[in-house]
Amino acid sequence: MHIFKTELNDADKVLITACFVQSQSSTKDFKTAEVNKALKEHGFKLSNPSATLNNLVDKKLLFQTRKVGVLKYFRLSVDGQKNLNLLKRQD
Repeated sequence: MHIFKTELNDADKVLITACFVQSQSSTKDFKTAEVNKALKEHGFKLSNPSATLNNLVDKKLLFQTRKVGVLKYFRLSVDGQKNLNLLKRQD
């Protein structure tokens, strides 16, 4: 996260983490639990990760790729990638 600005909100942290988790996935998508686990492993706790991801979907930064039972799988959109570039430090 050192290439990103220091003043990140929860949605920004989720977007950055989602990009990382997606890049590590063989299917190039991710579940809420995978993003939440990665955040927890780095000391970040979200009160409601599902709501944060759904908010990013509403903003068109993520989109749902599939649903298996109640599990939703997501992927970063082109706008999500552009938003990540805006979050990077401008040193």
